[in-house]
Amino acid sequence: GLFYKSIYPYNRHMHIPFLAKVPGGVKGKVVDDVVSMLDMVPTALNLGGVAHELPGEDLTPVLTGESAPVRKNALVEHERTNTPVGPVKMRSIVTNDYKLVRYRPDEDIILFDRRNDPLELRNLAKDSTYSHVVSDLMKLLDDELIRTGPKEGSPA
Repeated sequence: GLFYKSIYPYNRHMHIPFLAKVPGGVKGKVVDDVVSMLDMVPTALNLGGVAHELPGEDLTPVLTGESAPVRKNALVEHERTNTPVGPVKMRSIVTNDYKLVRYRPDEDIILFDRRNDPLELRNLAKDSTYSHVVSDLMKLLDDELIRTGPKEGSPA
């Protein structure tokens, strides 16, 4: 029921299940940890025996049941110039417990407690009880943007 769904951070718009069939008849399983779309290509390349240096995590050990994901967050980025409110630049970091969303240029922040508020109805960003969570997730968001961004000497 929303227009311009892509600028809103709600799980109903952002959550995409990661489904994979692993060669060799490995039985399927559900993993509740957050993974990223950045993980799809490194996983497929590894399953195909192709070396790479991509920023995503190779989830082959997760798919075969050997381990849980190492990096338990997903970076979500969206930019749109044509919205009813003008240009929107949204960056979000999603962990198993929280989702932090930062909009620029206004620096609006949204924080959801994913475990206790699965419908994402309560923004905790201005609640002083969660100021340490906001601070930690802002640092994680910036670190992920640097880690996954263009490298020096590569095309932007």
